[in-house]
Amino acid sequence: MNPIGDIKGFILDVMINIAIVFGIGYMGGSLVALSQQDKSTIDTLLPIDLTKSPYVGEASGITLTGYGFPYTLYTPGSDEFFVKVMNWLVITCALVFVGIRTLFRSFSSFQFTGIRKIAYDFFLFYIAPLCLVSVILLSSGLSTLFIILIAFYSMFAGEFLYQNKQMKNGWWYGLAPLSFWFTTFFAKSEPGIVNLFLKCFLGFFAFLFGLFTIFLLYPMWWSGIVFMALLYYAFLLFLSPLWYGFDKVVKEMGNYRLSLLCIFMGLTIYSSQNFLISLATGGIIVGSIYMVYLLFKNKFKK
Repeated sequence: MNPIGDIKGFILDVMINIAIVFGIGYMGGSLVALSQQDKSTIDTLLPIDLTKSPYVGEASGITLTGYGFPYTLYTPGSDEFFVKVMNWLVITCALVFVGIRTLFRSFSSFQFTGIRKIAYDFFLFYIAPLCLVSVILLSSGLSTLFIILIAFYSMFAGEFLYQNKQMKNGWWYGLAPLSFWFTTFFAKSEPGIVNLFLKCFLGFFAFLFGLFTIFLLYPMWWSGIVFMALLYYAFLLFLSPLWYGFDKVVKEMGNYRLSLLCIFMGLTIYSSQNFLISLATGGIIVGSIYMVYLLFKNKFKK
C-alpha cells in the first residue's frame, strides 16, 4: 500500500479529467466557431430552404448537403394515391432535418458586441454544449417521444409547402390506408353470393393491410427518421469543424484556456480527495493555485 494513497487510481482519474476538459473545450469551441461563420457559409452548411438543395435538385447519392435519399422518393405533380402518401412522408422527413439545422443556425443568428458578446460566447462555450450533449445521452429514452411528436405534427400540421406545391390535411394522408377497404369492397363486380363473399374476404385483408400500414409501417418510417436525425445531430455536434476548420476550434479553446484550466484543477483536486491522503491533496491545491496565478499574471502582462 502506497503511503500517499492509490496512485494508479489517481492517475487514471486525472487522465479521465483531461479527456473531459478537452471534450468541453472542443464542443464549446466548435459552437463558438460555428456562430462566427458568415451567412453564405451557414446557408451552404445548414440549408433550410425546402425549394433548394438538398431537398430538391439533381440526385447526388449519399451526401450531407446534396440532393439524395429520401428526398429522391418525392414525386411532384402526381395524383396517384401511393405517391401522395409517400410525398407526405418525405415532407415529414424534410421538416425534421430542417428543424435540426435551424437549431444549429440559431447560434449564429444573434449578433452582440461588448459584454453581451462575451456573455453569449460563454454560454455557447459551456452551457449550450451541456444541453446539446444531454439530448444525445438521453436519446434512447427520448426516441419514443420524438416519434410521437413527429406523428402528431404530421397529422395536425395542416399545410406543407414543398417544391412550390401545397399538401394539406395530414389526417387524410395518415388515415388513407384505411381507404383500401372501401376501394376493395365497393369495386364493381359481378352480382352473386360468391362475389359478395369474395369482396368481404378481400376487403377484410385490405382493412388489415391498412391497419398494418398505420400502426407499423408509419412508425417504422418515423423511427428511421428519428434514428437518422439523431445521427445527423451528433455529426453536427462533434464533426462540424470538418467544414470550417479545426484551427478555429483550437483558437476558441485558447481563448478559454484559463477557465478550462480552472475546471481541470477542480476535477484534479476532487480526484485527489478520493484517491490520495489529505497532505497530498493539500499540496495539489497549493500547486493548482500557484499555476493559475502564474497564468493570470502572464495574461495580464500581455
